Amino acid sequence: MLEIYQSHLYFVNSLISSIVMIELAINFKKPILLKSLIFVFLTSILIHNISYLLNLNAFLREISRSIIMLSSIHIIYLLYDFRLNKKLVLITILSLLLIIFNSYTERFLDHDQHDAIFWLRRVIRLVNTLGILTIFVIFYLKMIKSLDNKNLYSNKIKKWIKITIILVTVAIFNNLSFILLPSISDIAKLISSFIHLTCCFLVIYRPPFLNRTELSISLGRTFRKTQENEVNSDEFIREFFTNTYFVNKDTSVEDLALKLKVAPNKLSDFVHETTKMNFTDLVNKNRIEFYVNLVSNKDYQHYSIEGLAELAGFGSRQSLYRNFKRYHGGSPSDLIRLYK
Repeated sequence: MLEIYQSHLYFVNSLISSIVMIELAINFKKPILLKSLIFVFLTSILIHNISYLLNLNAFLREISRSIIMLSSIHIIYLLYDFRLNKKLVLITILSLLLIIFNSYTERFLDHDQHDAIFWLRRVIRLVNTLGILTIFVIFYLKMIKSLDNKNLYSNKIKKWIKITIILVTVAIFNNLSFILLPSISDIAKLISSFIHLTCCFLVIYRPPFLNRTELSISLGRTFRKTQENEVNSDEFIREFFTNTYFVNKDTSVEDLALKLKVAPNKLSDFVHETTKMNFTDLVNKNRIEFYVNLVSNKDYQHYSIEGLAELAGFGSRQSLYRNFKRYHGGSPSDLIRLYK
């Protein structure tokens, strides 16, 4: 009976992870690195469950299991510091090499040294998992410490990150039990399947700000900022992107700073740090993206170029053409003809 339920879970996880990957491809724009890591994570879940469902090569199960754990740690660290950790990258490569070695030595299990090879493979798996656990604990403590401080993000975002960390913790210890206690492997597989399913739903219900295109937010640093002397990232996203502040003709760093109740120089520094652009360039780039969306919308096809430029926040046709060439390529009139 347990095997039947397990088989159904493998099928459900394969289906759900595929759906989530499609949703991610559509709704998640940038940062590309974070999007890629989440894709690797979901793909590994898909491969892992399909390999069990179809009884494929054990190598696929083993390597996908490790990639799930490693990619989740990469995602947590990327959210914390918004860059890959070189040591973690090296550990990932080493971990994958150990798995490949284990797969290669499997052919010797039928020889006289069966017991020696068997225990060597088990020790390698154990060392591999313990190594992953060690590096995770280091990043876990850093992230938890940052979450405990006064921060600018909502409880929903904090809860999402904490759930992510808890799931990774449970997954790693469940993998350890799978290695050390083969007698409970069926239970460990069942727990693993529920973890995978929960992870898929966690990706679906990720905080909306993670889908945003421009901000390279370092959560670890942001969590330690206070409202008295720093820009509130959440409020900036809501005002600038969600409320489309950039389409206002009178946009200025001073005006937006007044709305956000911060010093203009603090806002300028924040924009440069998180987008690698100055405020004017950020405004014009988003105006062009807004113009492209207007042109592709049938409700605005009767508007002239000047009318669309005004809706996008540009003061003149010349300003539209200049920035369109810089941030999109071609000309605005060519784009209009494309949709007619």
